[in-house]
Amino acid sequence: MHMGMDKDMNMARNLNTAPGLAHETQRLIERADRRIIVGIAGLPGSGKSTLADRLHHALEKIEQGISAVIPMDGFHFTNPTLDAIHMRDRKGAPETFDVAGYLDLLQRLKTQAEGDSPMAFPTYDRAVHEPVWATTARVHASVRIVITEGNYLLLDEPCWLPIYELMDETWWLDTSWEVARSRLLDRHVRGGRSHDDALAHIARNDEPNARRILQHRRPASCIITQV
Repeated sequence: MHMGMDKDMNMARNLNTAPGLAHETQRLIERADRRIIVGIAGLPGSGKSTLADRLHHALEKIEQGISAVIPMDGFHFTNPTLDAIHMRDRKGAPETFDVAGYLDLLQRLKTQAEGDSPMAFPTYDRAVHEPVWATTARVHASVRIVITEGNYLLLDEPCWLPIYELMDETWWLDTSWEVARSRLLDRHVRGGRSHDDALAHIARNDEPNARRILQHRRPASCIITQV
């Protein structure tokens, strides 16, 4: 599976090199005279969280406290909720996320002003496979660059459109399905699944989600080559 770049707005950028990463961090800092939200989208297993963390740490080296990372995974519905709607075996599909809660947080972040209290957000704990609220997961009013990452930030479906429209920039992480699938297999095995069960889960869940993303995604501000 592969999606071409012709629908996206700018040329590909390579953040795998130190100069490439330095150029993007400086560009974002110069742009952030007000708070901006940068959304990183890609296939499951594409490396979104790795890229978000690299960008965050690079920004923090230049100006401490300038950025924060909010993973969309924290807005998974809880397992009891998924059981109640008979979607536990499709966990990770667009319908298994609290889209309204995620949108509400992003909207409040857009209007957070100097002097406002820090805003808490949930994160996803892969040890218990549930969203959790940690006391350290907060966005302070002084943050100028919010980095959020998730599979469906560019999904061309009605309930996801308001999230797309809130982003000041959208980055598509261009990773082949073969690379992403290998990472997912390793992740699922480390998470406690047997090798065969992990393969079955990928075929039943991750691959259909990836196809849906590739077939129904909106244009991105830029393409980021594989990390």
